[in-house]
Amino acid sequence: MISIGTIIVQPIADHNILITIVAAAVFIAVLLGVEWLQVRWSTFEKLIKGPSVIVLEEGKPDINNLRKLRLTVDELEMSLRGQGISRLSDVKTATIEPNGQLGYELQDSAKPATLAQVEELLAKYLGGSGRGNEGVSLSQTDPQPGLFEEIKWQ
Repeated sequence: MISIGTIIVQPIADHNILITIVAAAVFIAVLLGVEWLQVRWSTFEKLIKGPSVIVLEEGKPDINNLRKLRLTVDELEMSLRGQGISRLSDVKTATIEPNGQLGYELQDSAKPATLAQVEELLAKYLGGSGRGNEGVSLSQTDPQPGLFEEIKWQ
């Protein structure tokens, strides 16, 4: 953004508005073109943005990936604490996303209960007017693949 601003401001300073308009149009066209290519082809997106990198799996840091990212275990722990996670063992998978943010999936034992699960338990043990058998079972697995499955097989 700084370079774009510099290139656009220079012709304005020289009182050449036509060059400024052409420069701005070229930058906008390139930006839209790159965004369009990223939406159309995932290979191009991976080339431009890069892949997500797994840094923690089953509560254990992946030291090789942390080194590649020049990230220490202390910095990883700091990011996890910022997300409200106090133990590495609570994390099933953690990744550093292409935008630099931390993505994580908690172990089943560390996930908070959902409203559907609480209603099911109340209906089961108190005979209340919960969802009964229609609710989500605590032992039921999600038929959709998780968000981290794509990253694991790259």
